[in-house]
Amino acid sequence: MAPPAVSWSDGLTVDLLLLVLLHLHCLADRASFAAVCRSWRQAQLLHCQRLAQGLVPPPRQISWLLSPSASPSRGPSITSFLSGSMRRIRSLPADLSRARLCGSYPGGWFAAVLGPCGGHVLANLFSDARIGLPHRMRLATFRFSSVTPIIVRAVVLSAAPDTGRCVAGAIVCGSSNVAFCRPGVDQYWTACDPEVSTFQDMVYYEGEALRGFHVLSANGNVGVFITDANAGRGDPFVIARDRYYIIGKHYLVGLLPLLPNSTSVTRYLVVSRQQLLMVVRYYCQEGAGGVCRTLLFRVFEMQAVTPSETFHWASWVEMGNLDCRVLFVGRGCSRAYEASELQGFTEGSVYFLDDANFDVSLALGNASEYPCRDVGMYSMSAATGRPSLGAPVYGAKTYLSVVDDKASNEAGNKVLVETKEEEALPTASKMLGTRWNFPSSQPFSKFSPPIWFAP
Repeated sequence: MAPPAVSWSDGLTVDLLLLVLLHLHCLADRASFAAVCRSWRQAQLLHCQRLAQGLVPPPRQISWLLSPSASPSRGPSITSFLSGSMRRIRSLPADLSRARLCGSYPGGWFAAVLGPCGGHVLANLFSDARIGLPHRMRLATFRFSSVTPIIVRAVVLSAAPDTGRCVAGAIVCGSSNVAFCRPGVDQYWTACDPEVSTFQDMVYYEGEALRGFHVLSANGNVGVFITDANAGRGDPFVIARDRYYIIGKHYLVGLLPLLPNSTSVTRYLVVSRQQLLMVVRYYCQEGAGGVCRTLLFRVFEMQAVTPSETFHWASWVEMGNLDCRVLFVGRGCSRAYEASELQGFTEGSVYFLDDANFDVSLALGNASEYPCRDVGMYSMSAATGRPSLGAPVYGAKTYLSVVDDKASNEAGNKVLVETKEEEALPTASKMLGTRWNFPSSQPFSKFSPPIWFAP
């Protein structure tokens, strides 16, 4: 009788399996590797031991695209831009699978809203841990105090929720615009009456001048809320507020005269190399349904001016390129990475979500369908290298340039031109960048818009 056949996977040596693991830079790929068979799982455990001992360098991770499903019967999915692969998450509890996602923090944490006006939690995808967030907001002024339901747009954390020193900041709907709480400690969100309204993004930033929650207004101003996570229960923990006074606002117009009349602008804050960046997104709305279509991005770095005794002065200085940085921008989940530390990345770029607008009616409805057509990547260069650039996650490339308007009688009038082929660019045109939109068979996402998830 012939001996039983041996699977090819069982015949690989441990040394060869460890060599394969060194070339798997995505955590999801390594999890799939360990699920093949027992010997591969043992090799993965040995590799983890070597990582813990510092014998091999840990792979640098970047944000995953966490997308809720368009079907209630299917779980959400994650897309890795290191490998170009998409995987379905089948272990997520049903309430989180149907929750509205509104922020993330490194280590597997994400913020979720389980119902239209309540059920706010912080959850960990890897450990299944949960920490509750308040469902109501308290606004106290010298005239009156009130408690109301809260509609959260985005949640930002100052530290990991399980460290005991975490403060959560939120951009909320309503006149207060911002609110804060200590997860697992406070019964209510503390609303803050801001000096300016219409905040577009928030980030926790430990700057040289000010350390705290930095919030960005619609005109580029930056407010700062300083908190104390160690304040006693019931004691005020939002201890101070400040702001940067921005010098010069010429960046507010910039390319707008060259773009379609329906073009709008929204902004994001990102911390990179201990500096604060403002990412400006130009988009237009098309069709009867007002579908958003991103045109291009510009990136500015905050440069602080020597502070006076009473004010913090700063200016936004435009960056001609990203200097080999990779940015992921989204409300409450923006991250910056060094392309040189990522396997296969050669040039900087901006990854973006379909979150330019926030529709309150969708947040108030059950099983709402959120648009997710306008998701993609923008680069200020035509030659952008990615490890998974040939994967189906990337759609067709669009080239953007500025040329003279031949139809205009005014000298110096220019317009934006979009082409699918680099050879089709008009002569004497100025290249602005390139854009990829990620093709999706599901133009709407059930229950929640996608977010950037930090593994």
